[in-house]
Amino acid sequence: RVRGLMFMGAKSDDPEVIRPIFDRAREIFADVQKSCEPERFDILSMGMTQDYEIAIECGANVVRVGSGIFGSPSAEQVEAEAASTS
Repeated sequence: RVRGLMFMGAKSDDPEVIRPIFDRAREIFADVQKSCEPERFDILSMGMTQDYEIAIECGANVVRVGSGIFGSPSAEQVEAEAASTS
């Protein structure tokens, strides 16, 4: 059962580049929610470590802060992951 939507912002350090994307995502979420049972479609996941504050301001009720908790992956980890998926 689908409970909500998940969006990622632009890869940017500029909040004014990210904010319109999250604002639009909130609008899309609200439009979809109108056609569902609102109590069953209630998750708006936006934002990651670098932009979670903007995401919350724009209506996110779930954020992903993995690198904020676990740290960024090393170059070796990124290379190993890339090699395993190609």
